[in-house]
Amino acid sequence: MIKRVRQVCCVLLAGAAVAMAGVPLADLQARLDTGEDLLLEPGSEWELSAPLRFRVPGQRIETAGDVLPSQYARLRLAPGLAGTIISGEGVSGISIRKLVLDGNRDHFDRETGTLPARPFVDLGGSGAVAQTVSRCILLNTRCSGGWGALHVREGGRDIQVTDNVVVGSGPDLRGNGTAPQELPYGWGDGISTASPDSLVRNNLIIDATDQGIMVQGAPGTLVQSNVVAAVSREMLAGIALYEPFFDYRMSPPEAERYDYSGVVVERNLIDAFGGRIHVAIPMGPAAWNGRLLGKTLVGATVRENGLSGHAMGYGYVVNGVDQFTVVSNRSEAVFSGLGDGFKGRKPEPPAAFLYAPSSVGSSVLQSEFRPASSNLVGVLRNGWEPRNARGFRSVGYGDAELEAVIRAAFLEMLGRYPLQGELTHWSDWLMTSEVNADFLRVQLMVSPEFVQRFGRVSPDGLHAWRGRRWLPMIVEGIEKLSDGAPQEWPPARGLHAYLWVQLHVR
Repeated sequence: MIKRVRQVCCVLLAGAAVAMAGVPLADLQARLDTGEDLLLEPGSEWELSAPLRFRVPGQRIETAGDVLPSQYARLRLAPGLAGTIISGEGVSGISIRKLVLDGNRDHFDRETGTLPARPFVDLGGSGAVAQTVSRCILLNTRCSGGWGALHVREGGRDIQVTDNVVVGSGPDLRGNGTAPQELPYGWGDGISTASPDSLVRNNLIIDATDQGIMVQGAPGTLVQSNVVAAVSREMLAGIALYEPFFDYRMSPPEAERYDYSGVVVERNLIDAFGGRIHVAIPMGPAAWNGRLLGKTLVGATVRENGLSGHAMGYGYVVNGVDQFTVVSNRSEAVFSGLGDGFKGRKPEPPAAFLYAPSSVGSSVLQSEFRPASSNLVGVLRNGWEPRNARGFRSVGYGDAELEAVIRAAFLEMLGRYPLQGELTHWSDWLMTSEVNADFLRVQLMVSPEFVQRFGRVSPDGLHAWRGRRWLPMIVEGIEKLSDGAPQEWPPARGLHAYLWVQLHVR
């Protein structure tokens, strides 16, 4: 039963018989307004038509008790235009823990066609210190305009984002991930931070579409032991260090140097399994966008990271930095698909380790790096191509990328890889049509093989079905790999490997 409570924030409450930590059912925001914590009954579900907002330092929103992910309370955005589900902007010491946060993206206001440019979970902000988001599962998030599923604004400090899973953050350049009738471009980051001394550790991010993890200056921030994977959507960057963020411009201002001192990106895995990752780790503004030529980022360390997958565009690309240390990184990825370049000049062909010799200053680069013999500006692909009938970009695939896209679609939808004849057929189809990998998935959804295994699913329900497929596997994986201990959370790499195995057997 769903009960609508019409108060100032128009919160919808699902499960009218459910109590909240022993308190009779009440408006969730009204409880936060009193300054109390919001401890939700295990297994309860709540539908929100406006974001929950923290009011006082130290408040908590979480599932009550020591619970496993299968018992987490679930907050879901109601149909409409709301994009943010929880806001802690400007409030110190708040924590968000042990929740399933469902963006229900398929059901935003379809008549409008676009979402407001807002983050899904909104943190940081002026004076905010010691905020925490931990052990949450974020699904089908309703962020847009490049904002993150989980965004940490400038002005905060010591923000910790650890042990979370994000699945689906906006549609990509080709329109993969769109809700019905959605217009371009609603892409989003997985996790982004502009607050100094932050910690982004042990998160698994699947199918973000802007950057998997975005570091916007944020001196002193540690990005460690995360996994960023593209399964069904293209991602512009895996972990991005390219933005000349105004708040961190160094003196003198006219030098256009930006402080990334103390930023460490280490022991992360970036996997272009089934969707193109245009550049795994861009370092420096010019590699990203020619309009940022002449700007320099200063002082970060990138070490002991790994790349995998057959749909990778470019790997580690360095152009527009100084005093960077980039060492002990490795790659097992396959690279294909030339980037767009800038002002008619195409960039260097894709490779694992590339740098612009005149634009790395006194940086230390590992021996695998190869100097670009030509242009290394604008390595993203598909940014300037003509649009198809739906308004999304349409361009061919790199050879290795095309096969990876089809193999991932078959594995996700049918639990197996394509036969050679199927691979050839769908390769020709994708290369000669203006459709994307989501359309391939829809074709597989109406096949007798899919229907026998999963039943009939409306094509408009593709992403809702994907949520129903992934969430039980994620929950089961966390619980199995943690030996059923509520206080434990598995390594992101272990969970990533478990999920890929489960796709074969479910």
